[in-house]
Amino acid sequence: TMDHLPTILIVDDIAGFRKIFREFLSPLKNCNLLEAADGKEAWELLQHKKVDVVLTDISMPTMDGLTLLKKIRENPAFADLYVIVTTAKSRKYAKDEVLRQGSDAFLSKPILRQDLLNQVEMGFQKVVARRNQRKCAGGISAL
Repeated sequence: TMDHLPTILIVDDIAGFRKIFREFLSPLKNCNLLEAADGKEAWELLQHKKVDVVLTDISMPTMDGLTLLKKIRENPAFADLYVIVTTAKSRKYAKDEVLRQGSDAFLSKPILRQDLLNQVEMGFQKVVARRNQRKCAGGISAL
């Protein structure tokens, strides 16, 4: 279980997509939805908000999704974060490449509601598991 409301950060420069994702995720009760219009805004939000799942587009101005992903993965404070990368340009960005760069999941637009919900649910479970694992590891190394 989490010590705070499960929180999803939706990162997309197109407001219409953020709105669709928000609607898709509305069946998830008791969860916070945050929004950012690009990677830079998302990165700033991550500094002072407790986020569990990041749903980010790739192509965005200022800071794209892959740069955001790289920054998240390089920062130990965000080791538990579950990152779902979305893109409309599935040919240009190979799924393998995105996963190799540290994304937990890859969804190409148009995204189906159920696929998104499944990924987010899985994300929440993974985040809890990662946190528990780290607590155990911390406990062992402290002995």
